[in-house]
Amino acid sequence: NYYTDKEAHALFELARQEEVAVENARLHAQVEDNLDNLRKRAHRLASMHRMATIVSSTLDQQIVLDSSVKLLVELFQTDHSSIIIINPEHGSGHVRSEHPTLNNKSKLVFKYNPEVYRLLESIAKEDKALHFTPSTFGKYFVDADAQEIYELTNVQSSLMVPMMIRDRLIGVVSVDSMKPDYEFSEGDQDTLITLASQIAM
Repeated sequence: NYYTDKEAHALFELARQEEVAVENARLHAQVEDNLDNLRKRAHRLASMHRMATIVSSTLDQQIVLDSSVKLLVELFQTDHSSIIIINPEHGSGHVRSEHPTLNNKSKLVFKYNPEVYRLLESIAKEDKALHFTPSTFGKYFVDADAQEIYELTNVQSSLMVPMMIRDRLIGVVSVDSMKPDYEFSEGDQDTLITLASQIAM
């Protein structure tokens, strides 16, 4: 035979050690992923606590909104966040707070549109978030004002959640990234939904 029993045994031993090394690497990667998920969860829980503290510490709505958008940018590690409040008299939405400032504050984002409002209300009732990019933004917001602001800010990926008080739509919260490949996870959506409900209170 070409290989001796001793050489065959050594080869099998090397193969076994390689198998153990591959399995250890897989387990290590799994542990790292689990630790990363736990860190993210702890960070989110801490942010929710901070949001609750902000909301309960003052009756000044503008302070709550300004503090909230700063916290959202930090939490989601995005480039921008804004809160749009809907005027109950005529139904138009204006930017009430944003971070960092892109000079959009007080700008009209969208006019009253029953179709858009029904969409936002249905999303809120189903506890969902609306994700859009430059190619899909026009499907939801047809106002020239909204499209102009969206283009000027160079947003590439946004996650938006409606704010509701009881059954009434009062505004929307969004976190925005200027990176084309930025992806929001399911956990991001759940977190933003929770935080939006805290801000609405």
